[in-house]
Amino acid sequence: IPGYNARQVLAHYKGPYITPQLELPPVVAAESPEHPNGYSDGSLLTPLFPDYALGGAAVWYPGRNLTDTPLHQNEQDSGECKCTRDGTAIWGPIFGTHASSTRAELAGGLTSLSAPMGLFLASDSLTFVKGAQDLTQRHSWRFYRPWRLTPNGDLWAVYDRHLRLRGYSSTRHSWCKGHATPEHVAAKLLTEVERVDNHIVDDCATKGIQIHDAAVQLAQCYAYNTWLLTVAAEVIHDLQVRVSI
Repeated sequence: IPGYNARQVLAHYKGPYITPQLELPPVVAAESPEHPNGYSDGSLLTPLFPDYALGGAAVWYPGRNLTDTPLHQNEQDSGECKCTRDGTAIWGPIFGTHASSTRAELAGGLTSLSAPMGLFLASDSLTFVKGAQDLTQRHSWRFYRPWRLTPNGDLWAVYDRHLRLRGYSSTRHSWCKGHATPEHVAAKLLTEVERVDNHIVDDCATKGIQIHDAAVQLAQCYAYNTWLLTVAAEVIHDLQVRVSI
């Protein structure tokens, strides 16, 4: 774009800072199951350079059959979907000038609240899980301050509303070790099933970033150039200090 610098190009692509306009979730009478039947994740490209950061979010439902539990409109609108005999995966990009790992995690979790079934959602983001548990149990400090003063408060407000509408008893949240290895399973930090399912949703969140297409290459290029300039500035500064001494 003529006359635009690197930050402005990415900001133009990512669009304005808006709260997603979602339809109301279904009212779910079923209780949440005893074990996780849904996994959400968020992924962020170039997290060290927020101006160039691109986000993606995903949800993985092991064993979900779309014949029995069809997609809600919010799930359809969130991005792409793939259903196999092992389950159903949904992933998509995150737009807006502000991108962070927590916001990406929230976006994935928010999509899951539209699933027309009892939900036990697992996530490897402790920040997201604790916030969601506080909202479910209705005793959080977030209730005593305006959402506008809360980080990612616009999404937390939508999350809170959707939790109430679908029914608190229909949803449960738990933390799951991310990027786990067989050693973590042996140490009983999680089960092998949880390890595999978390890897699946992690890969899907990365696919959500790739939907940004050409902007991914631009973000990586800009971030790499910024890193080179930072390193060069540090080297020059170090040489100046040594010469002055």
